[in-house]
Amino acid sequence: MGYRSDRQRVEALLIPQMFLGVLICGVNDPDHPDAKTCQERLIQASEEAFSDLREPERSKIIRRAHRTHLEVTAPYQREGHRVDKMGLIVFFLVKAITDCDYMIIGPESSLQRALDLMLPALEPSTEIGPLLDSAQASPEGSGPSATAWVLWGRPLLRQSFPWPSIGEWCILKMQLISLYGAQT
Repeated sequence: MGYRSDRQRVEALLIPQMFLGVLICGVNDPDHPDAKTCQERLIQASEEAFSDLREPERSKIIRRAHRTHLEVTAPYQREGHRVDKMGLIVFFLVKAITDCDYMIIGPESSLQRALDLMLPALEPSTEIGPLLDSAQASPEGSGPSATAWVLWGRPLLRQSFPWPSIGEWCILKMQLISLYGAQT
């Protein structure tokens, strides 16, 4: 694997960590073999972000990702918020950043193998119209690209990461597609 910046490592760590949070908080039976396997795969996917680093760089990436994770998920951790909504939000975030080719999830990667177990569990939530609509819309806009900006762009910029962030890249790509068509 080639060089990855701190920002790229934090971004790679955030996705499995957010899905892991959804799994831990939302699973009905944490001892179910699928839940345990999914958790192991998400942990493995998380470790891939910094496995080639030594201390203190490893700890720096982990701390930065933890701060960003807390900031990103804080609005959805209040009493009464549904865990499945957070799962859908993270799904739409992943969809937005993979659709705009910012990130590619390998078909045999730990993250994809975890998602193969997790996404079917979230599927019943997609049948709840208002929940699905609210998961796709961000507080400051609508659609997955706006959600990507709210969840990723601003928090990563606050963590002193350079432009463009995932959200900005996705919004720019969506604007170019709307102007020039899907050829962009």
